[in-house]
Amino acid sequence: MATAKYLRFSVDDGNTSDSESVSNQRDLLDWFISANEDLRSGETLEFVDDGFTGTNFHRDGFISMMEAVKARKVDCIIVKDFSRLGRHYIEVSDYIDQIFPFLGVRFIAVNEQYDSKTANAALGVDMAMKNIIYDLYSRDLSKKVRSARKSLMKKGEYIAPFAIYGYTNKQEKKRLVVDPTSAEVVKRIFGLATDGVKARQIAIRLNDEGIPTPNEYNRLKSTEKQHYVPMDTAPLWTADIVRRILQDERYTGKMVCGKYTTVKRKTILIPKDEWVITPNTHEAIVSEEVFEQAQAIFRTRSKITMPDEPKSILTGTMKCGCCKKSLAFESRYRRAFYCHNRNMGFGCEDTKVDESVLIDTIFAAVKVKLALIEFSEQSYIADQQAKAAEYASAKKELDTKLKKLRLAQATALEDYLEGKSKKSEFQSHKSKTAALIQEVEERLSALGTLSENSSGLVEQHRPFYGQDTLTREMVKELVKEVRVHSPTELEIVWRFGECYHELEQGFMPNLNV
Repeated sequence: MATAKYLRFSVDDGNTSDSESVSNQRDLLDWFISANEDLRSGETLEFVDDGFTGTNFHRDGFISMMEAVKARKVDCIIVKDFSRLGRHYIEVSDYIDQIFPFLGVRFIAVNEQYDSKTANAALGVDMAMKNIIYDLYSRDLSKKVRSARKSLMKKGEYIAPFAIYGYTNKQEKKRLVVDPTSAEVVKRIFGLATDGVKARQIAIRLNDEGIPTPNEYNRLKSTEKQHYVPMDTAPLWTADIVRRILQDERYTGKMVCGKYTTVKRKTILIPKDEWVITPNTHEAIVSEEVFEQAQAIFRTRSKITMPDEPKSILTGTMKCGCCKKSLAFESRYRRAFYCHNRNMGFGCEDTKVDESVLIDTIFAAVKVKLALIEFSEQSYIADQQAKAAEYASAKKELDTKLKKLRLAQATALEDYLEGKSKKSEFQSHKSKTAALIQEVEERLSALGTLSENSSGLVEQHRPFYGQDTLTREMVKELVKEVRVHSPTELEIVWRFGECYHELEQGFMPNLNV
């Protein structure tokens, strides 16, 4: 199997030392691999995430690398330092302490001189503290960036890397300039809204005419890498996209910034009186009067009050298998999930799936995974008990051999000091004995590591053993998302999917299921 070099450079690292750049990371890792015989003798693969934040693991390069690990193409991952793997210390620790060891992957962080092959046990306190420092540094950097951005907002400068639909920022930096083609579409959307056409009907009309969505239009015009959250993720217009355009005051020539903030990794809308609004910063596409008339489309909608707790334990987990959007949940007449984009041309199912059916189906799948983990724990315990006597015997033999070698070393020194042996004889004996002692100590160290190697995966699943119903906590801990392709076809994406796959390869033939 191969060694994977993982390189990451975040847009937030743009003003830091050049040592963080992808090319410099590559040079460092190439040098390290060439200096270590056990690494340079095998194949080397490279995975790069250029322009991705380290505060989460939703990165193309990282995902591709983990796919290679699952396919058993990679058994060693090497990075410049822990912060290149990620800046969220809890998730980084999970990968280093649990997921990588479970998958049999060696992990090396060059600058920290950390190598899981020679590390005594789990991530040490000093390494854990470094991960915490990286996380705190990332948060502090984010605060400074937000402060600098707010100063630019108050000046009326456009600070986003990409212009909103209807404008371009390629001609003048930090200023929006009207893009004639897309601006005509924006004017038409506002015109239809003022005529009383609903957002959903506007979206259907635009789709029928084959007009590209904002994200598709930007993609067709640009050849640059675009690491950003797009306005839409589907190739067709939706009512949500239309509403976002109709509610955006920037089309009236105002610069509106600071609408959202992040609290505990969640994006929250700030009250409007706290927004940074600067008038007359760029050419307007629609007038204030037209904008206000278009808002009538929303005034007929009743205000939605979000509950403190989700109405369903599956809320936020269910996704449409076609358009990839989160499914809506209704509870007034029947508790069921459905897709907002049904009948919009995406091919989404125009049906509702009962919550009870989903819970029963997901819980049945969860119980299989729990049984798999419990079986692996029992198998591990039985294997350890079977090897206990063998381990004790091997350790005793090595301990005895080590004591004899150290005694021989001390005796040789005494003989030399008393003149019973020549200096050349003593030096020859000393070097041979030292080499034997090092060999025995390495064998003892490997034996100790082998006996202590266990996965924290079991501990994360143990609280759910024996439960007779699906809970919100169980869903949050074990399930990343559930994709509904049809009322009879679900796809569950597990948080520990790689680990389950590894266990299934080893244990499923013995489970008779």
